[in-house]
Amino acid sequence: MQASDEGFSLWGSLKALVKSYEYLMGLIIFTPVVVPAWFPFVSEFETKLLFNQAFNRGPQIQKKH
Repeated sequence: MQASDEGFSLWGSLKALVKSYEYLMGLIIFTPVVVPAWFPFVSEFETKLLFNQAFNRGPQIQKKH
């Protein structure tokens, strides 16, 4: 029974290592996205970037024929 106890211990350590890796990768990937999103000017810039063509043309009303 001692060998299986060591196996469970190794498996638990491996699961903890994998979970730590996932948390670390989540922080590395999402922190650069989340931090700027807290600032209001980023939202304004994003809107201008996405809808620049519509802002340049101005409002238009389409008529159905």
